[in-house]
Amino acid sequence: MSLVFKKYTANAARFFNILPKDWQKDIVPCWNEYAKHTNVYVLIDDKELIGGGMVFSSVSPDMKAVSGIADRHYQKGLLYIAFIWIAKKHRNKGLGSFWLQKLTDQHPDQGYWLTIEDPHLKRFYENLGFTVTESYLNHGKKEWVMIRYT
Repeated sequence: MSLVFKKYTANAARFFNILPKDWQKDIVPCWNEYAKHTNVYVLIDDKELIGGGMVFSSVSPDMKAVSGIADRHYQKGLLYIAFIWIAKKHRNKGLGSFWLQKLTDQHPDQGYWLTIEDPHLKRFYENLGFTVTESYLNHGKKEWVMIRYT
């Protein structure tokens, strides 16, 4: 495996094609608006795009319902990580951790925040240096905000 972490914003549509259809519905129609303040980073293995994620510097499609939380974190200089995806056949190989580590290696002085819906993901992100700071209800479902400072 010769894994490459690469900024892929100019080719974002290729990344969107590997995402679940419901995620595509949130991102693709808004991409022209969000492209101005969003970067896409991907993992490529031997020319195959196998995963990636997005880093937002302003309110993303999935955070519109709780834009006050987002605004508060952006004012602190934190960037929002969202839509992290690893192709199913490449899961359970540490690639999500690898992606996050490469992102923070490239931007060592940058703090990040993200949200999770699945409480089982807390431990995963805590192992990567994130801390739960708050929770909120999004359409009646509990979600958690996690932050990683530099």
